[in-house]
Amino acid sequence: MKMRRIISKGLVLSGMPAAQLRMLEQVALHADPSGSPAASERLYQSPVKQPQNVTDEELVDDWQEFVMPDLRHEFTRQLDCVANDLSQAQRESTPSPLHDDSPHDDSPHDDSLREGEDEDDGESEEEFEDEDAATSPAATYELIIPFDHIESWYGALNQARLVMQERYEFPETENLEAMVALLTSKNLKPYLTSRFYMEIQGALLDLGMDVA
Repeated sequence: MKMRRIISKGLVLSGMPAAQLRMLEQVALHADPSGSPAASERLYQSPVKQPQNVTDEELVDDWQEFVMPDLRHEFTRQLDCVANDLSQAQRESTPSPLHDDSPHDDSPHDDSLREGEDEDDGESEEEFEDEDAATSPAATYELIIPFDHIESWYGALNQARLVMQERYEFPETENLEAMVALLTSKNLKPYLTSRFYMEIQGALLDLGMDVA
């Protein structure tokens, strides 16, 4: 998969295998803390974990009454934004250049492009290589993330990663022993999904910053 910035469109993810599209479509599912008190606490962290007096209790009550509804609304808005963008993903009619063996132009993009031109603006590209993508004839997809949706995407992916961290208890440090245990556990697939979300977040920051 390749991500690039196009002035007239936004961030364009192309050559996306169906498996990666499905992982993005599961963001809302993974961001739901239902059934995991630890995940709910991580998303909606109380200003006082263990109230010690009446003042603390009042602070917690006010937070639950006035702050939590706004947080829930914002989280829902972010997830709705992501879902709407994903609903408009298009199957590519021809193989993406990233996976096409035919000759194609690898020359650098022109850095002199102006706003409104339907071309890459010269920024760096991010690529996410699937192990079987180079030889697989399977369909690929293109997804466009408008520039003003980047913050919502970043927030939604962050929600999902925070919830998954608590629900699946991923190792806090990636030491050898912890990673070996993870490789043989049922949590490997969720862990790889969370890592994929993290890579997308990094690309959103790299390609989405300083948009004129």
